[in-house]
Amino acid sequence: MNNVDDSGALPRGMHLLDAMAKAPDHHRVLLENEQVRVLDTAVGPGARTPLHAHQWPAALYVLSWSDFVRCNPDGNVLVDSRTMAARPEIGAALWASPIGPQDVQNVGPTELRIVAVEVKPPLGTSEQVHRGLVRGRRVRHRFGLGYVASSACALDARQAIPGLGKV
Repeated sequence: MNNVDDSGALPRGMHLLDAMAKAPDHHRVLLENEQVRVLDTAVGPGARTPLHAHQWPAALYVLSWSDFVRCNPDGNVLVDSRTMAARPEIGAALWASPIGPQDVQNVGPTELRIVAVEVKPPLGTSEQVHRGLVRGRRVRHRFGLGYVASSACALDARQAIPGLGKV
């Protein structure tokens, strides 16, 4: 399923660098409706995604892990997973805020595969208001990939993930 029609036009409100428009070889839509979009994301060893963005916050589920480097459009490194104190295990669930323009290179020996449940803003709600509601209080988790949705979630996540950090 691709969100770009034959004319190349994006649906109203979609980011110009949406993952499905710019990196469809690495993302597959499993489900999409007005509330969520579920993406199966796969980046093979040595592969690099084209520049793309994820405009909505998402719950991530790790199917397989490999080290990666995420860069901004200028080539500056945003995240190098090789420097992380701990790496998510297969089956880990994480939270990620919206991710601006980026490319991701798999620098590990195995496929990086993540299922992302992107949460869309409620109908009639602006993106800015939605981001504030979903993000709540920002609490960096130990994997450095995003933020916990709210301080209440942070308390639950801290119990589930030792070493998460203080609320």
